[in-house]
Amino acid sequence: MPLTHTMQIDRLEKINSGELFNAVLRVVWTRTTAKDNGVSLKTQGLTIFNQSKIDPNSFIPYESLTEAKVIEWVMADPQITEIEELVFSMNPTDAQLIECNASYPQIERLETIIVNPFPGQETVRVSSESFPWNTASRG
Repeated sequence: MPLTHTMQIDRLEKINSGELFNAVLRVVWTRTTAKDNGVSLKTQGLTIFNQSKIDPNSFIPYESLTEAKVIEWVMADPQITEIEELVFSMNPTDAQLIECNASYPQIERLETIIVNPFPGQETVRVSSESFPWNTASRG
């Protein structure tokens, strides 16, 4: 059963942390895995990056980020593909996939239980129309 995967970045959250200005702290994303008949499984997730593990020497300025680079960072988490592999290994019916999409929790509910790991530092939410790869083509 051939599967097609697409990844969309829905929102970024950035923070000024130590030596880093406008460092990406969180990424809200949607990944769609479609079967060849068009029925798909849509998962939405939140990836949080550990700011203390960022090497200032290899830091990419926010304005220079590309969608491909952010997707690469998100996909470095093996759990993203492990969930899909588990679901599709059970050979779900099309109806089960559609039901799964309808019952998947929305990311806004998940975010209410996540505490800002940097108390006292303001984070900035960035919607998709303001991503650097979307604004570069307009400027």
